[in-house]
Amino acid sequence: MFNGHPRFWGYITSSATPIGALADFLASAINQNTGAFILSPLATEIEAQTIRGLAELIGFPRTCGGLLVSGGNVANFVCFLAARQAKANWDIKHEGLSANRPRLTVYVSQATHTWINKASELFGMGADSVRWIETDANQQINIDALERQILADRDKGVLPFMIVGTAGTVGVGAVDPLPEIAALCKQYGLWFHVNGAYGAPAACLPEVSEKYLKAARCKP
Repeated sequence: MFNGHPRFWGYITSSATPIGALADFLASAINQNTGAFILSPLATEIEAQTIRGLAELIGFPRTCGGLLVSGGNVANFVCFLAARQAKANWDIKHEGLSANRPRLTVYVSQATHTWINKASELFGMGADSVRWIETDANQQINIDALERQILADRDKGVLPFMIVGTAGTVGVGAVDPLPEIAALCKQYGLWFHVNGAYGAPAACLPEVSEKYLKAARCKP
C-alpha cells in the first residue's frame, strides 16, 4: 500500500516520522532492559510519566496504573490474563484449566477485533469460551442479548468472567454503550475490559468524555 509515502493517510500503519526514527535508533543503541526499575530507572520513569500523561488526557486519575507494551494485541492479552486471574474462583496460577473446573466465558460483540480469538486459543480456553453477542442497528453490542446470554450461561454452570466493550470497532468505528456494560459488570461481578485501539482518544473530547468517565466510575 506504499504506506511510507508522505501523503499516505489510510489503513493503520502511518508514515514514519523523523523523530520516531531517531527514537528507535536511541532505543536500539541503548538497549535498555525495562523489566524492572532497578534495571533501568530512567526508562521506567519515562514509562510512568507517559502513563500519567495519557491518563490525564482521557480524564482518568493520574494515580491509576498502566504499562507500555509492543502493540494492541499484546495489550489486550495482558488485560485478558489479568481478568482471568482475578475472576476465576480457584487458584488458576497453580491449578490451571482442567475438566473438573467450570468453563470460563468472555462476552464480546460480533464486531470485536480478532485479538479475542487469539487470546482464547493461546491461553488454553478454546474458541468455545467466547460468546459472540449480536449487534444492534448502530453496530453496538445488544445489551439485552448480552444479559440474556450471561444468565443462560450461569444457569448452565459455566463461569462468566469478563465483558469486552469496544471503543471504536475496526469495521465502522462504533463505540459500545460502555456505561451500560459497566453497570452489567458491576451487577454480575464481571471484569470490564474496554478495547480502545480505535476510539479511546475520543475520551479527551469534552462532548464525549463524560460517557467514558461514567463508565470508569462504574468499573468494578
